[in-house]
Amino acid sequence: MYKDYILGKKAVLFDLDGTIVDNLHYWEEAVTNVAGTLDIGSSPNSKLVYKGVCLTEIWKDFITESKVKNSKSLEDLVKETKDAYLKIISTEESIEPRYGFWSLLREFKDKKFLVGLVSNSSKDVVDIMLNKLDIKYELFDVVVTGDEVKNKKPHPEIYLTAAKKLKTNPKEILVFEDSVIGAISANKAGMDLIVIWSGQFPEYDYPEKTLTFLDDFHSLPGNLDQTFMEYFKQEAQKSAPPGAIIK
Repeated sequence: MYKDYILGKKAVLFDLDGTIVDNLHYWEEAVTNVAGTLDIGSSPNSKLVYKGVCLTEIWKDFITESKVKNSKSLEDLVKETKDAYLKIISTEESIEPRYGFWSLLREFKDKKFLVGLVSNSSKDVVDIMLNKLDIKYELFDVVVTGDEVKNKKPHPEIYLTAAKKLKTNPKEILVFEDSVIGAISANKAGMDLIVIWSGQFPEYDYPEKTLTFLDDFHSLPGNLDQTFMEYFKQEAQKSAPPGAIIK
């Protein structure tokens, strides 16, 4: 019944952190661990991690608002946070893609869609997470990471870069995002959007044109060949009296 969402589409783009994989709590833990080394008794607002704010902006805002005076540069804090995150996930044995991702990816591939990965994270971090998830780069027609663009999300550059590499009109691309920042980026790029929603932020914080909010991917595979109207007619027909035809 989700055919309406892919009509006229030629490509799909997936965000990584929080979308393909439920891993933002690891980033939150990494930020908290690094804040602990500053010995000031506080840490950045964890909601910024779930909102999709990049590490540089998270630490910049924290230093400004808390008026922290420390010997660590912004670059050091970002690097230490990345290192802490990679250390955390290296010890985790149960990191898996969200429910339904593999089936959905296979279905898009079968339908000859172009498939891409777009992440604000740097390539080295993306490499390690994909390896952890056993997701091969070859599965994607394009991968764009945060260190390849001048402006990260919520700026649309990263999504427009992916569209350019795919040689596809942004209007012909469907995006899967989880964060408010990422959703704004895709919306500004002129792409339709489905949000993998954690409930951390209310739906009204996301772009008004968001197609739908889902917990994960499992309801999509096997339901991309039927429109909502066709689905409702089918369900109505099941409960109709014998011989009745629903039009």
